[in-house]
Amino acid sequence: AWQSFCGHPRCSSAAFGPWKPDMSEPSGFLVYEDVAAEHAEFARSPWGAELHRSFWRKRIPAAGSTEQDDQEHAHRFLRTALLLAPRSCFNSTYDYDKCCNGKRGDTTPKSCFSIHTPARLCCAKERHWSHLFSFAGVPLRSSTEETAEGSGEQQSRKGARGAGGGDHIGIRTCKALTALQTAGVIPWLTHLLALPREQMASCVAGSLAPRLGTAPFHEALQAIQLLRQVAHEHCPGRRALAAFRRNVLFWKTREVGPALGRHEETVRRLVDQALQVLEDCRQALPFAPVVHLHIAKTAGTSLCTWANLIGFQSRRLQDARCQLPGDGPFWLGDKAAPVSCRQRLREMAQANVSWVSVERWLDLPLCDELQYVVALRAPVARTLHHFMHLLSYFYYGRFDMRASFDFDSVLKGFFAKLWRAKSVLAEFRHEDTRERASAEGPFHTWPASIMQLPDWLELWMGLASNYQVRSLAGAAGGSAFLEETSAAERRLEVARQVIEQFDAVVVVGHGPLLGWQSQLLAKLFNAPSGDPAEIPVVSHMTGSHAGRGQSSFAFIEYDWQHNELDELQRYNLADTSLIQHAASIQDL
Repeated sequence: AWQSFCGHPRCSSAAFGPWKPDMSEPSGFLVYEDVAAEHAEFARSPWGAELHRSFWRKRIPAAGSTEQDDQEHAHRFLRTALLLAPRSCFNSTYDYDKCCNGKRGDTTPKSCFSIHTPARLCCAKERHWSHLFSFAGVPLRSSTEETAEGSGEQQSRKGARGAGGGDHIGIRTCKALTALQTAGVIPWLTHLLALPREQMASCVAGSLAPRLGTAPFHEALQAIQLLRQVAHEHCPGRRALAAFRRNVLFWKTREVGPALGRHEETVRRLVDQALQVLEDCRQALPFAPVVHLHIAKTAGTSLCTWANLIGFQSRRLQDARCQLPGDGPFWLGDKAAPVSCRQRLREMAQANVSWVSVERWLDLPLCDELQYVVALRAPVARTLHHFMHLLSYFYYGRFDMRASFDFDSVLKGFFAKLWRAKSVLAEFRHEDTRERASAEGPFHTWPASIMQLPDWLELWMGLASNYQVRSLAGAAGGSAFLEETSAAERRLEVARQVIEQFDAVVVVGHGPLLGWQSQLLAKLFNAPSGDPAEIPVVSHMTGSHAGRGQSSFAFIEYDWQHNELDELQRYNLADTSLIQHAASIQDL
């Protein structure tokens, strides 16, 4: 997938070859440190150095794409949409044979293909026509968004881990504590609390609660008392505080109850004392700007608007945007560029904002000098809403493409066609490199943009498969939404560790964010106004395919084809597990 960003001649140079994330480990889940190291490795690579030396984020247009970019986006959208439309590129079998099956050395007639119907897509589409467009049986159901999500949630609970409970890959530990992998919770925690502040959080997240849960009860209680004593003397950093509090609460929720009999009150008091020390440390932290990871169709613009209402400085950039240049909606064509903690703080100070949204992959490692928030949503509903917005945006909104293809024919069986195209993806990628370069011009390297892809087939597969895990724990170097689905699934544990370190996590239901969620966010962020306003409804969805009305979670009808809903659920099992963990965090 990285090669799609890299058609520049320098990419083939041995002195300046393309950077690739190390995905050599064939099995097992990644952990937070693995992905943080992956991001750091990219920053040190020639590509990362080129990004900071030559492009800088300030060169990215603040208001989005240029007119030339818009045309290139339209070309790529049409190539991908026409691939999924049940319409042949050829008028007859004779034309197909002439254009795709000519003898070696024959010159392909110029009339065979166009910028929107390239050879690599048209010929493979014709060869696999039945595979792409013949759906077995009758539609599984005609469903609303809510019905689809209810079914998905029931199925995907199978095998999902309980929040804070045992780990299906074993209780992992951070590299700094590798020698203590099998040690008891007290020596493990003793060494953890002696680590530098910046190393603590990655060791706590995803590890402390399982270790407390598997330890004898009296040892777990001693460990919590040890945490209270050390935190009282020296407060951990912001990220570690969030992870400590959540892991202790996970353990308390599961273990402290009536089964303890007459000891319950004493145990509860001791645990609450430790939690109060952690809360005192949090309250003592200085004010920090907020980074909101905006995952598409999770009330992101509503959250940014709400932040402005309660006293944060947001929506003050050009066109009232919430994103700094380099952080905009990558999936719609905005250019993307990673940024260090120090640089983000500097950019926010220069822009005079204290709340920004990031609508691409999250930069890791997380920064102790910033606060973080994310809203997550059940994956089937989110994905359906996401693609309805994406298709409508290009078809009706940014461009008028009604003469180019029939919207409903592309939408019918959309996800089924996407997964079938995935199974024969290699066939769509057997194009001649020189022909591609001459037809589309040279690629750029950074800032990254989906305009640099020949089409958006892999991108759309990424948007439809564990997109929330990809956003939180995605590969560095622009590959977060392009890597194979199996590689993205391995990042689930990292995403869980990331949200355990976030300052605030909320889960969106079948409507706007609720009043109690507004109060929770205002409390966690010490809202400047002190008066938690209701989170407003802000919708981008208008037009004939936006659903009924202008609700941020519009009623969307979709005719599921045979097994299509089951497939979409399977491709989003990691996201479903992540949402369950996020809901447990929200309830703490």
